[in-house]
Amino acid sequence: MSQRKYKILVIGPGGRHIENFIERIRQDAQEIVLITDREFESNAVKEKYRVSFSLKRLMNHIQTPKKIAEIIKCTNPDIIHVHQLNSVAYYSVRANRKHKLPLVVTAWGSDVLINPEKSRILKSLVKYVLNRATAFTADAHFVGDTMQKLVPEKKLDVTICNFGVRETNLTIEKKQVVYSNRLHNKLYRIEEVLIAFSKFYQKNKDWKLIVAATGTETEMLQKKSIELGINEVVEFPGFVSAEENNKNYAKAKIYVSIPESDATAISLLEAMYYECIPVVSNLPANHEWVQDGVNGVIVEHIKDEFISKALPLLDGDAGSKNRKIILDKGTENASRSIFVGLHERLISMK
Repeated sequence: MSQRKYKILVIGPGGRHIENFIERIRQDAQEIVLITDREFESNAVKEKYRVSFSLKRLMNHIQTPKKIAEIIKCTNPDIIHVHQLNSVAYYSVRANRKHKLPLVVTAWGSDVLINPEKSRILKSLVKYVLNRATAFTADAHFVGDTMQKLVPEKKLDVTICNFGVRETNLTIEKKQVVYSNRLHNKLYRIEEVLIAFSKFYQKNKDWKLIVAATGTETEMLQKKSIELGINEVVEFPGFVSAEENNKNYAKAKIYVSIPESDATAISLLEAMYYECIPVVSNLPANHEWVQDGVNGVIVEHIKDEFISKALPLLDGDAGSKNRKIILDKGTENASRSIFVGLHERLISMK
């Protein structure tokens, strides 16, 4: 796919997002150098460096950009790709001032949608990066639009791209299962999922709910299921492996994700790939994938019993439509093509 192999410096907090990104570009990058804040194992990365991205430690404001600048100088990459439009990007942009290499920043969602509203300092930090980075990626158009509104005086170079879904040959017969796998904290409103399911279950006794993942509210949610009288049909498996997660999508008919705020959730795309009917929050990013009453349900009122609205869609071709949507624009190969194409374009403009 790549016109030529290139050397890339990836900067971001260690974790699944960085792991997924490196997997997308590893075939096309001649060499991948990583700067992160924790232990990270990957045979695709030639060199790894650790720094602190914290804003609270005042010495980081001097030491972190200085260390990143030194790494840029000694590794001499063709391009820099930074993940998270927060302190990570702020330190990276400052470190790149003298080197003036093409620098891409990938926004993760809350860094653009929530942080700038928390304080003027965080808003100024985001605007500093927006005014100085070469290009940006976001996983939803409305995230890109929000970035542009923050700096109306500059036309941003924004590419819409997510990490994509890995295609599999997994085939499991669908069952009367509702699946939820978002984190158990306030943002994701899992308690409302339990309440809605308890109402749904009163008329649909052959259904069960799987509530994967964990979080600060796990114990409370388990007690809530007992209080609602649905603990016999609600399963709390905790964090599940990728393989088990895929099996849960494959056997579930309905997928529920109703956070207060979100960009494009990879879990939504995965659920659609496995032909689930998604029941999701009324958020701009979800409207880019789900059309209410056509291939899923947009929840207008969180206190309603919203799960049963998915039942009529089970009798049509909504599931196969969802899979086709993902095959067309949401797979790993599609993601790889977009990311690598962006890198090659920016490198060619050096």
